[in-house]
Amino acid sequence: MRRILVGVDGSLPSHDAADLGSLLAAATGASLTLAHVVPSIEAADTAVGQRLQAERHEYARHLMREMVARVARAGLAVETEVMEGGAAEQLAAHAARGSADLVVVGHRGRSVAADILLGSVADRLMQICDRPVLVVRGEPPRVKPDRIMVGIDGSGEGDTAACAAAALAKALGARLTVAHVIPSEDGGEDAFLADAKLVRDRAQALLAEALEDLEPICGPLTTAVLTGRPAEALAEAAKARRIGIVVVGHRGRGAAARLLLGSVADRLAHVSPRPVLVVR
Repeated sequence: MRRILVGVDGSLPSHDAADLGSLLAAATGASLTLAHVVPSIEAADTAVGQRLQAERHEYARHLMREMVARVARAGLAVETEVMEGGAAEQLAAHAARGSADLVVVGHRGRSVAADILLGSVADRLMQICDRPVLVVRGEPPRVKPDRIMVGIDGSGEGDTAACAAAALAKALGARLTVAHVIPSEDGGEDAFLADAKLVRDRAQALLAEALEDLEPICGPLTTAVLTGRPAEALAEAAKARRIGIVVVGHRGRGAAARLLLGSVADRLAHVSPRPVLVVR
């Protein structure tokens, strides 16, 4: 991870995103860019529209100065970027140009009525960004995260998420937990399990394979078999285990496979008390 991009809008969640982004940048030696997106307006060619945009850009410059001062750390180089357009689209495009290996945003920012950045930008960004997206919700770490957890399901994206989590754990010197969720009967109609022993054996096999693949990357790790609704089970485990960051793939096996990560990433970002890293 060499470049981290953080979307900020002046809201408390975006402050948390900037704080965590700067922690990760300082711990990994990555560069840090703070970005603010000024919304476009239809009346940009009118005098009123031009004045409004000028005021928004002035606010952006003021915000950037405040945020740079907020995240200043010894030896950490911070750049700023002010863009115009749709917030999620601009952040995703900026990252896609090779300007970021990780995009960090708050789960909620200012309201749409405030006409600034992060209403539901995190949701949209998870759908369109081709880089890992770290959604900061709940209580973010105030020091370098020392515990990482990744949810796996045997899919290709789950494997990619596991490798990303192992690399992050190594970079941070953090302990990694690899978890697999067995959906319980009260986890919804698609979660019904006809052969519990077969499914549990499958879970243990997945975790054993992960142990073999990931320990050479990050060193000793722990594994966990969880039961329940996948997103909720991961969120509860993250809280109980004092996890700093929860990692999942954007899409895992479909509902027909009755395993882990269909749209769990989206749900997890809404319910997790810890930051969620979504990996494609």
